[in-house]
Amino acid sequence: MKNQRTKLTINLVVIICTLAVSLTSFLYLTFAWFSFIDFQTTDVMSIMAESGVEFDLLYFVKNYPEIDETIGYPSPSSILLAEDRITVDNYATDFAPISEDPMFTSEETINARAEYPGLCFTYALEVTGNFDENKIVSVLLGDYDAAPSTTLYDSTTLQGITMAKATNIYATAIDASGDVTAQANAFVTNTTPTDLFSTTSPYGPTNITLAADDLSPTTEKLIFIFTIEFSNLNSTFYKYLYTSAGKLYYSPNVTGNSNVYKGLGFAIALLKIHVAQAS
Repeated sequence: MKNQRTKLTINLVVIICTLAVSLTSFLYLTFAWFSFIDFQTTDVMSIMAESGVEFDLLYFVKNYPEIDETIGYPSPSSILLAEDRITVDNYATDFAPISEDPMFTSEETINARAEYPGLCFTYALEVTGNFDENKIVSVLLGDYDAAPSTTLYDSTTLQGITMAKATNIYATAIDASGDVTAQANAFVTNTTPTDLFSTTSPYGPTNITLAADDLSPTTEKLIFIFTIEFSNLNSTFYKYLYTSAGKLYYSPNVTGNSNVYKGLGFAIALLKIHVAQAS
């Protein structure tokens, strides 16, 4: 998929069912609390690359640890024992062309089912360039779509609740001339990554730099790995407060849960690959 511009839909849609208890102590063993529903549709993601670079988009094959039961893998912070966490054992085989993604459809759509909080979906953007001098290559989140609920509202903002509040995005840049597997594994298994997506607005545009690195004439390629996560932090929880004019109002509350996000979606609408002169 080496193009200057390509389009793909990656739908992250929450499909949890109502919980009888709070998720303040969410653990791996709470899988049985959730069930499957259909997806919503979202806008198309565009990847725009500036002149001089080419790219390939890959998916992490372990996004599907149990293909018949679970889509998405539990974040490392959700798993108590390190030996039980998802790892990158061999980058060359653990990442595959996006067209081979099991959820890739004829409409060039990837349906990422966030069946419960703490699920992650990881992808790699491999970037190569043809430059005779050092450049700085950056990947930016240019636009996104997290349409708000039309029935569930935040009692503080009085706006529809949006998946943007419960979406985390992590990213890193790897020089392919080094030990790619070790670096990719360090990223995927990091229990305290930095969330780069802090906005709660339902729509972009935005220009958030996800990662950047130097690309020299001798660099084979840069690999930008990014993860989309349905947050299980209690700071994203809501608790029912009241009903007015047919609208249900929920207050942000650490003793609540993530039920309000059911059926909501998040889509990366635009990724940018930016090239700048190295200092």
